[in-house]
Amino acid sequence: MGKRLSIKIAVSVLLVASAVLMCACLPFKPPKPSKSTIERAVKAESGLDCRLIRQIDDETYIFKDDSRGIEFEVLVRPEKVKIDASEGGYTGKYYYTILQDIAVYKSYSTDVDQLLKKYNLTDVERGSDYTCIEHIYLLVDKDLSDDRIEDINAFLRGLRDIAIKDIFFGHDFYSEMHKDFGYTVRIVKVDRSGEGDLMYDIEGNSAVDGWRLTADVEDSELDLRKMNNEHQRYTTPQAAGMAVVIRVFS
Repeated sequence: MGKRLSIKIAVSVLLVASAVLMCACLPFKPPKPSKSTIERAVKAESGLDCRLIRQIDDETYIFKDDSRGIEFEVLVRPEKVKIDASEGGYTGKYYYTILQDIAVYKSYSTDVDQLLKKYNLTDVERGSDYTCIEHIYLLVDKDLSDDRIEDINAFLRGLRDIAIKDIFFGHDFYSEMHKDFGYTVRIVKVDRSGEGDLMYDIEGNSAVDGWRLTADVEDSELDLRKMNNEHQRYTTPQAAGMAVVIRVFS
């Protein structure tokens, strides 16, 4: 009886091992990397002059970017095997979500708030999970006065100037999307002359995002009067995360 049981166990182990080898995945989470391994991996992946400060929970670690003097989160999670858009088992590796970009945008929150106040852009909708501003939906009235248009132009240039300042300080900016530091602004022109509002996306220097206000954008580009390429929009912009909605109506 004992011999038969031993054979059954051995067969079961072989079947599990064969299944693991066939799908090249583990049915359980792999051992967590050590803190020193995590620190080396984050430095290598980001290229930042940073160090591990503390661990918050099972997957959240706090790093400090020594060049900027700011702290940022890194999420350390086991990598899952994806088969036909579904997940099953683990690869045996861990991947790192480095949130230094969020911390950088937070560090300039005061600058952005001062711009909003200076140009009287007070109708701002922020999502429930708001942390700071990176993406802006700028809803503007089709028939804005010249003074308000100048306010918007100056606001856009002010955001661009923050990006210039960041480069001037000589900091490194890490982004998983490999983008330069800069604010994303989608300008939406609103025509309220009919029975219902009609909305039009205004083209910018980024086909998908409208405007990417990085340090190399020229003043001459940021003039609402010259932004004439429009495409009708059928959904109302929503504020969430690092995206806010600003309304500028006459």
